[in-house]
Amino acid sequence: MVSQFEDLLLRLKEEQEYNKEICGNSYNREFMEYIYVDPMGNRIKPGYITQHFALVLKKHELRKIRFHDLRHVVQHCFLQME
Repeated sequence: MVSQFEDLLLRLKEEQEYNKEICGNSYNREFMEYIYVDPMGNRIKPGYITQHFALVLKKHELRKIRFHDLRHVVQHCFLQME
């Protein structure tokens, strides 16, 4: 596994543990096996990122691309790091 990706996963797990501790019984434990959950433990639906990606691009005056296209760029960057 690429070390940067491993670091990201460990950081997300730490955030989830912290949020679980802070939220106590209010934290949703139904999605404990998921990587991407919101601060309350609710599952972030896959379409959320895709739907909001265009808004982020527009807000920051960036060229319009599909979120899906990023996977090729990121994969290439990770392979170059190894």
